[in-house]
Amino acid sequence: MEKYQRYAENELYVLGCLMKDNALFEELRLTAKHFIHVQHNQLFQAMMELWQEEKPVNDMSLSQLSEKRMKAFGGVGKIYECHRQAPTLHNFSFIQQKMIEFMAVEDMLFDIQEFQQKTVDRHALKDLNEFVTKVNQIQITTVQPQLSFQNQLQQRVEEHSN
Repeated sequence: MEKYQRYAENELYVLGCLMKDNALFEELRLTAKHFIHVQHNQLFQAMMELWQEEKPVNDMSLSQLSEKRMKAFGGVGKIYECHRQAPTLHNFSFIQQKMIEFMAVEDMLFDIQEFQQKTVDRHALKDLNEFVTKVNQIQITTVQPQLSFQNQLQQRVEEHSN
C-alpha cells in the first residue's frame, strides 16, 4: 500500500537525519514502536544504544557493530539508503510529527477492530468504556496544545510592537 511506502520513506528520513546530526536525538519523540519496518526498527535500536552509551551515531560507529547486528538492519546499504533519503534536515520535526500521527491512527484502527470483535456477540458497557479510554489516551499523546484566541492576539500584539 502506498501509505506504508511513504511511511517507510519517513522512517529512512528520520534515521538519516539522526545520523547526520546527533543533536537531533535531543528533539526525538519517537520510540522503537514508531519504526514498523523490521530493518528500520533494528537500525533505530542500534542507534539508540550508541546514543545512550554516549558514542557518536554515524556511518563509522554503525559499520563497526557486529556482523550479526549489521545484517539485522541491512548493513552499509541501509545506512547509505538513510543518507540518500535525508538530503536536508529541515523537515525533521514535521516528519517526526507525521510518524507520531500515523502510528496513532494505526493504533486506533487496531483498537476499533478489537472493539468490533468483542461486541459481535454482546453489548457490554465495560467494552465500550475500555474503547473510549483508549481513544482518549491516543488523543492526549497526539493533540498539540493550541493557544487560546486571547493568547494568540496577545502574541501578535507583542510581535508587532517590537
